[in-house]
Order: sequence, then C-alpha cells, then structure tokens
Amino acid sequence: MKPEVLSTITSLAGVVLGFLLSTVYQLIQSLSKRKNAKKTLRHLIQLEISSNVSALEIFWSQIVERKKEWVSEEGEIVEFRLGQIIADLPFPRIGANIWHSNAEALPSAYSTSSIEKLWDIYQDLLLLSDLHGHFCITDSEVTDASRHRNIMTGLPDYYSGYRFSIKSGNYVSVFKYKIESLIDSFHVNKLLPPE
Repeated sequence: MKPEVLSTITSLAGVVLGFLLSTVYQLIQSLSKRKNAKKTLRHLIQLEISSNVSALEIFWSQIVERKKEWVSEEGEIVEFRLGQIIADLPFPRIGANIWHSNAEALPSAYSTSSIEKLWDIYQDLLLLSDLHGHFCITDSEVTDASRHRNIMTGLPDYYSGYRFSIKSGNYVSVFKYKIESLIDSFHVNKLLPPE
C-alpha cells in the first residue's frame, strides 16, 4: 500500500475514533448529570418535607403543652376546645415550592408509586393548613356571634362551644389524626419513599 493511502486511512480512523470517544464521553457525562439531578431533586423534596414536618411538630407540641385545656378529667378530648386552641396558634408556613416547580422532573426521579406517596404527603399538608384556616374562621364567627348575643340579651353565651362543634363537625379529630400520623411516620422513616 502506498504511504499516502495508509496515512489517509490512519488519519480518517483517528478522526472516527476521536469522534466516537468524544460521543461516549459526552454520553457518560450526560448520564452522570441526569443521575446527579435526580439525586438532587430527591434530596430537595426530602428537605422540603422534613422542614414542613419539623414546623408541624413544633406547632403540635405547643398544643400538646396545653393538653389540660382540651382533655377532660375523664380523658376525653373536648373537640371544640382543641379546635379553638388550634385556631389560637399561628399555623406554620407549609412549603411546596420544590414540589411544584419540579413537577415535570418528578417522573425521572421517582417511580409512580413514590410520586403517589409524595402526592399524599403534600395533600395532607395542604389539608392541615386548610383545616386550620377553617378553625380560625369558625372561632371568629362563633366569638362574634357570642359577643352579639351578649350585647343584645345581656346574658353570657354558654353555647359557643356547641356552635363551634356544629360548624367544625369531626374536622378536629381529622386534624389531630393527620398531624400525629405525619409526625409519627416521619420519625420512623415511613413517610418518604425510598430513593
């Protein structure tokens, strides 16, 4: 073979080999970036949920400290008192920015069942926030009605607890169950899906 042809074939083989190696390197780098992006997203979701549950735990511990006010001498929960105490305390800010801003990337970072589990967690957090708002509105309405009745009749209103119970239904027990479940599940690592 002529040296020019051999030189051309060698040069061409070098270019092709260089292109292939470059492509493989870029592919490996891309896969590594995707893997890191998935890991980072899972970590950020975990931090957001951890922050939310920690805030709820502080909120709930303040309520438990006042347990004598909402548990009767017989050990029964006085739901309207618990609801009023819940309404008295400012509810912590529940973060969902990571969850919402990365909705498109969730399927690449989690399985469908894990996404459903995370969805349930965020829905429970939202439910707790909504119930707290309901208790605040109900407590305000009941207090206003009680004041109005007192002004109009000159008699104290003994039915405010009853009216709170009527307006809140069993929401207080739902609130108590949800917040305790989230906190307990988080502490035994059953809340978050595996990575």
